[in-house]
Amino acid sequence: MQNLYCYVDERGQDTKGKLFLVCVIILTKREKEDIEKRLSDIEKETSKGLLKWRKTNFKRRIAYLRAILKIKQLYGCVFYFCFENTKAYVPSINYALTRAILSKGGENYQTTVIIDGLNKKEEERVSKKLKTLKIKYRKVRGARDESSPLIRLADSLAGFFRDWKEKQPYTKDLYRLMIKRGFVKEIYK
Repeated sequence: MQNLYCYVDERGQDTKGKLFLVCVIILTKREKEDIEKRLSDIEKETSKGLLKWRKTNFKRRIAYLRAILKIKQLYGCVFYFCFENTKAYVPSINYALTRAILSKGGENYQTTVIIDGLNKKEEERVSKKLKTLKIKYRKVRGARDESSPLIRLADSLAGFFRDWKEKQPYTKDLYRLMIKRGFVKEIYK
């Protein structure tokens, strides 16, 4: 059985439903262990550190993104979903998470789900929905951005994809490169 780890972050609640974006990163246990160390090193090298995406200046953002694009193990493990005109945030997270797991997990898997900022009540709602959808999970839990390099990566990529959707100039070439190389998959509803 393949053990998967899903790291999830979202953006857009401040738009009051106009735009809501979910980023899901799915890794095997081996990928997770290898990538965490590399991400910590990249955070130091690029001076991004533990900063949230919106507090990171553009020079550091670009350096960080260029560095993570060199981690080949991440290719095909990053998914993002864009929802418009909805305030159904938890159901949107459930939908994105389910689609990503089904596209990556195959038949014989079990997953641990870590979602940034999820409270206990929302953990129960997500767990219940995953069970209803027959998604095989071991645990669903909330996390804080500071807790792991992988949850910080999900935060950074969710921020980047929102910036791209909002047509911020620095994103154009980097996004094109991510798509061309197969680094990220945008999933449509």
